[in-house]
Amino acid sequence: MIVQELQAAGHEVLDFGADRGDLPDDYPDYAKLVAEAVQSGRVERGLLVCGSGVGVTAAANKFRGIRACMCHDSYSAHQGVEHDDMNVLCLGARVVGPSLAIELVHTFVNARFTSEERLLRRLSKIHTIEENWCVRESHDSRVSELKKLGQSLWFDQMERSLITTGELRRMIAEGEVLGLTSNPTIFQKAITGSDAYDDTSSV
Repeated sequence: MIVQELQAAGHEVLDFGADRGDLPDDYPDYAKLVAEAVQSGRVERGLLVCGSGVGVTAAANKFRGIRACMCHDSYSAHQGVEHDDMNVLCLGARVVGPSLAIELVHTFVNARFTSEERLLRRLSKIHTIEENWCVRESHDSRVSELKKLGQSLWFDQMERSLITTGELRRMIAEGEVLGLTSNPTIFQKAITGSDAYDDTSSV
């Protein structure tokens, strides 16, 4: 129904299903297909439907660059695009009826990001959060692979700020650092490489 409505309005539609009742239709599988199509540029926008809309929203937002939102009212369907550059609309088939679903989809695909300075600034902050997490996730993966091989890492950039900010505590708690060394060369490097120890050294 929605596909036909979009095609009738002149939109080109790439339909990933589900369209067979005899096969599993786990929502993460379809969220992955739609998210990757948006990521690659095969499609400009994505539409996902599950029972409540919650599951596909959670799954799609695991992909870098995807801003998926569940919208069951017209205002959110266009404001999410205009202010937040939403690129995937998620709907709950058990929550909204056919007429409202069609209205929401048309509202979503016809909306455009307004590119105001404050909105670009906020979107940039979202990108920063996303990139920082992706870098961290990649690092964690490499550390995990080394652990599986029975290897460990030497940490030779000890600085006081790692202690005062709680970063060292986090690294130990999450298994990134399994031990510390009192190697005098490393200690000397820490003292001469910053002024963080000046007060202590002068006592």
